[in-house]
Amino acid sequence: MASYPYVPPRLLALLVTSVMGGCAADDGGASPDLIGGSRDTAAAMDGGGGTDTAPGQDGAVADIIADTLEPAVDADANPQPDTATADAGDTLDDVGADMVAGEVCPPVGPYGTSVGDTLADLVLEDCDGVPHHIHDLCGLRAGYLSTYTGWCPPCQADADAAPAEYERLKSLDPDFEWFFIVTEDQNFDLPTAFYCDAVRDRFGLPMPVLVDAQGVFPRHIGVTTGNTWHVVLDPAGRIVFKGHYAADDAEAALDAALGD
Repeated sequence: MASYPYVPPRLLALLVTSVMGGCAADDGGASPDLIGGSRDTAAAMDGGGGTDTAPGQDGAVADIIADTLEPAVDADANPQPDTATADAGDTLDDVGADMVAGEVCPPVGPYGTSVGDTLADLVLEDCDGVPHHIHDLCGLRAGYLSTYTGWCPPCQADADAAPAEYERLKSLDPDFEWFFIVTEDQNFDLPTAFYCDAVRDRFGLPMPVLVDAQGVFPRHIGVTTGNTWHVVLDPAGRIVFKGHYAADDAEAALDAALGD
């Protein structure tokens, strides 16, 4: 919004006097020039001597105008730099990143789905409706993502072995977490929280069991099927292993990450 300069009373009085003087010089009623100000008053505003002003007032009007009518500055149109703005190198603060175990958490992109890439975040709820972020695994010595479908026999074999494997990996280093992700039920349909709970109870799974109710996880890791995928993440959230029907290879990658 434009702003206008303050006009002191003295200047206002002189301007009124100029206009009234111009009116007094006319024989008729109100001059048409009064609507927009007299022509001589406009000349005085430009620094000229108006013949309708009182003697000796021309210079006073010009001086006061010069002293008071500085160009108006619209602060909204010309915002001043914020001195609290972070330096160009402080980009981690822009994403709320922090240092966890020497790593930037949450991980900063660019993101990808191949080995060596940083995996983007994704939020999935567990069987009880509690949200979990993939980036919650950042800063741990290793993070593990595995998928389960109800129609896949190898998935059920992996789930049978999962409680003992989880305990073994935690014994190597407790600074580790495993997200067991249910992606489809036995009918190839998207799972519900009820189905998630049934899977957790059936296999006695001690790790967080998440439900992919929208069917987004396979695409998130760059694949087209949801059964028996295994992804191992390093402390920075990078993919160090990714395999299909590869529980043994994932176990070897985790042993290497968690071993002394």
